[in-house]
Amino acid sequence: MKKEQLLLLKKEILEGRDPERLLELDINLKQLISILDYRIREKTENEYTEGEITEFRSSVAIARSYMRVIGWKLENFRLEREKERIDAITKNKRVILEIFESGMESVLNSPSDTEELRADNIALRDQLSQKEKEITALEKRVKIIAREVVGILDKTKRE
Repeated sequence: MKKEQLLLLKKEILEGRDPERLLELDINLKQLISILDYRIREKTENEYTEGEITEFRSSVAIARSYMRVIGWKLENFRLEREKERIDAITKNKRVILEIFESGMESVLNSPSDTEELRADNIALRDQLSQKEKEITALEKRVKIIAREVVGILDKTKRE
């Protein structure tokens, strides 16, 4: 694959939203790099000119850069899925809180065993507190990962 052909992949990689296609491109780029590295090592056989060797090296550099971009995009997709999961947990937290509040209202308005209800209330509050801690920890983790991805992308732009 020539350098010009590699440059045509740029748009597909940058605009790609299909993780399977990106993985396929990543595998193909790895194979291309292996082939070109072999050709570069075999230059002593005088099969290739210095110009061809230079083009091979350039193609390898482009392919490696594309592989890094694919890796970052795949990581970004993973982070998006994790964020969706956190959002679902947050939504569940709201539902649990609404159920808890409606249950408390019915308990306060009905004459029943208050000791049992207090024990249930304490258990529910503990569960709610635990879920809030889990959500907070996941949100912190997503922020840290997002900062790392942004740092990597900034570093790539500078390269």
